[in-house]
Formats: sequence, structure tokens, C-alpha cells
Amino acid sequence: MRTTLAEEKTFRVDLEHVGDLEKGAREALSFAEQQLAHNIFLVGEEYTLADVIWTVFLARLGLLGYEKWISEEMSPTLSNYYRKVQSRKSFAAAQIQNQWWKK
Repeated sequence: MRTTLAEEKTFRVDLEHVGDLEKGAREALSFAEQQLAHNIFLVGEEYTLADVIWTVFLARLGLLGYEKWISEEMSPTLSNYYRKVQSRKSFAAAQIQNQWWKK
């Protein structure tokens, strides 16, 4: 079934839908925190495609106002990991947007 643009916009702000997305994101963050307790990066000692995806995901959480979820207080291991990947030259070169564009 196709949805209209108006329906898609409504779906994005539906509190139940947003709550489901937040729950899934928190579960993923918990999993990553557990992985990082045993590894330097998500799947071992080398920066992999999994880390690339997580770097963007963590940056987007900050963009959307969820930076507290990856703070030192809530997720110390993940917070340390994010600082580590942010210090990579590739992070600066990617020019990841951490603020909404100004009009």
C-alpha cells in the first residue's frame, strides 16, 4: 500500500512510532557498549565498515538531540569509542554534519 507524502510526514512524528525507534536505538547502543567492552572497535582491533556505519549513526544521534545517550555518564565505553573515531582523519575529511543547515 502506497502512502502519501502527508502520511509519511505524520508517521515521522507519531509518538508511538518515534518511541519504537527510540527503543530500537537504545537496544543497539546497549549492544555496541557490550561489544566495545571486549574490543577496541566494534568487531575487533581494526576500524571496519561496521565502525563507519556506527560513526555516522552516533553523529546523527547528536544531530537529533540524543547526545546524552552517548555521554560519559550514560555510556562511558561508547562515549570513549565515539571520541576515538572522531579523532580519525577520515572523520574530519567526511565533513559529517553535526548541526542543521542554516537557512
